[in-house]
This record gives sequence, C-alpha cells and structure tokens, in this order.
Amino acid sequence: MANELLSTIKIHIVSLDENIESIFYSVFNQTDSKYKNISVEHRNIAHCDPFDCIVSSANSFGQMDGGIDGVLSYMLCKLDNLDYIGQKVRKIIADEYYGEQPVGTCILVQTDNKKYPYLAHSPTMSIPKNVSKTFNAYYAFKSVLGSVVNHNKNSDISDMSKITSILTTTFCTGCGDMSKKTALTQMKKAFDIVYDGIGDTWFDANDFIIDLDETLL
Repeated sequence: MANELLSTIKIHIVSLDENIESIFYSVFNQTDSKYKNISVEHRNIAHCDPFDCIVSSANSFGQMDGGIDGVLSYMLCKLDNLDYIGQKVRKIIADEYYGEQPVGTCILVQTDNKKYPYLAHSPTMSIPKNVSKTFNAYYAFKSVLGSVVNHNKNSDISDMSKITSILTTTFCTGCGDMSKKTALTQMKKAFDIVYDGIGDTWFDANDFIIDLDETLL
C-alpha cells in the first residue's frame, strides 16, 4: 500500500551544487521505474515552481532564521512577519514535543501559502553541527516520506488536500557537512524502505542495518 501511494508522489531535489545532477544519477538508477517520479535540478529553491509540500530539514527547535530555513521563512512569510512559518512550527513543537523535536520525526504544517501549501519540518540535527558521520539524512527523509504517505492515507483528507509533490534540498549538506553523495545515498535508502519495507524477521533487520552502514560513504 505504501509503495502505491509513494509512487504517485513527485519528489524534486534541488541544490546550488553545479555537480548535483551527476551525483544524483550516480546514486539513483533511472532505469528502475521505482524512481521515475524523483528528479533533480541545479537551482535555487527560492526560484522553483509551486509544489504541494516544501521541506525544512534543519534543527530540533524550529529556529528558521538561517541557511535554507532563512530562505524558506522568506518564501513563506505573511505580510511583514518573516518568522510567520517559524512561529507555527515552534508552536507545534512545543505542543507535541515539549519544545524539542527529535531527529527522525516530521510534522506537516499548513503554511497558508498557495504556492507551497504544506511545510514538512524534519530535523537533521538538534542544533547546527557536523552530522556527516550519522544516519540523520536517512532518518529525517524517511520521516518526511512516511508522514506524507500517512497524510494521504487519511480518509478525512480530501483529494484537494493530498500532497502529490515534494520540493526538497539535499539533507545534512549545509552546516551538517555531509557529502552530497552520502546524503543522496541515505535519502535513496529512506525511499527504498518506505517503498519496499524491511521484512518481519531478525534476519531482515540485520540485513537492513548492514545496508544502512554502507550508506556512510
């Protein structure tokens, strides 16, 4: 069921790295139909077309005043309030996570923005720091995909409110200092797990852990 829902969602990855397309194609096998709706582009996220959901993969406290989050705050600001979306994010974090949202979780926030109706906030770090030797890109992106799939499965959600497209940057590659290839490899692993599942035995779990270890390139 998850793979059927995930296969209908367009995922677009953007980066300011001019080599991002060659790195992407070295990780994602485009002859595999499973990845047919995942695309990449060398582009500033602020200059992208409308998407149902835009991703913030920053810190656990919802502080959205720097880096990509600073750009997202500007894109999603309301009137003269540049911290409009950050305030909404921190309110949910305070209510649901007592002020600190763990890595590996995701909240979907309605933005009141027609171009990007939803923000997926999924921390890759508690505070800005080097996370290059972690699996945080995997855990964070997996939580985004899972949250969007679960959102779309909700019978109370109208077709107009379903998320059919996601716009994101590469995870952990800013102050997290993870290489683009490692980040994309972990993001691919997250997609594979949501799409295919892990299996229900200890052998399956062990194989999964071994495969995950290999994403630290």
